Amino acid sequence: ADHRMLVESLLPGASLPPLLYERLYALSEGNPEFTVELTRALLQDAVTRGLDPDHPPGLTKIVRTV
Repeated sequence: ADHRMLVESLLPGASLPPLLYERLYALSEGNPEFTVELTRALLQDAVTRGLDPDHPPGLTKIVRTV
């Protein structure tokens, strides 16, 4: 629950699918500092790829490739 709240605080207003939260948790191994850095990197990658970071499928696509 704390992990999800952290991700939500980093992506205000985003409605993310549960799979995305689970994948971020698994990739970060629950480490809050790594979660912050991973989420920021994913947002930057979305922008670089021309995806809309406010649109969950864009982030989901990136997370699946990690």
